[in-house]
Amino acid sequence: MYDLALTAAGSEAAVGLTKEEAVKAHEQAEPTLCMTCSNLRSDNDTLRSDNSGLHKENERLRKSEAGLQASLATARRRAASLPVPRNGGDRQRQTSDVAGATKIAAAASRFRQEGHADAALAVLNDTVGKLTPLEAAVSLTTLRIEQQSQLADTLVLMYVREHSEREVIQMALELHQRGLPDDATSILRMAVR
Repeated sequence: MYDLALTAAGSEAAVGLTKEEAVKAHEQAEPTLCMTCSNLRSDNDTLRSDNSGLHKENERLRKSEAGLQASLATARRRAASLPVPRNGGDRQRQTSDVAGATKIAAAASRFRQEGHADAALAVLNDTVGKLTPLEAAVSLTTLRIEQQSQLADTLVLMYVREHSEREVIQMALELHQRGLPDDATSILRMAVR
């Protein structure tokens, strides 16, 4: 460092110190830390620890979201196969719809219970546009069973906003068949507005 200063200044006289004086001044200054230095070091260590925790949580949420997307995709892939009976609809599709929708609602509920309301809302927001009326009804039923009323109400609002009136009516019918006539009536009222 002294050599750089010497090169920049052109002479030792211009630097104002000899090399030995510069080394001695550095040695005396190094062990002397002010009160602010230790506080700043402590604050910096705390911030690094917090940042590390946030990175880990962010990675956990990314993996969880990827798992949910994979579960939904797998459930939908399983849906196509056998011929559909005239009465009662495609039982195979209904089974996979129910499994995928239950996982989505359970994940949103788990995030909410763990104090990650934003992640719970993100799960609903990312999937509600892709849900069939049956899947939406199953998700809503699961949220009601798990006593997640706020998430259930949010799901209803999102579904009505993003789906056609026909899909909303189909969801209301599914809810009524599942023993949730109040939710069925509520969703129909929202669709009319």
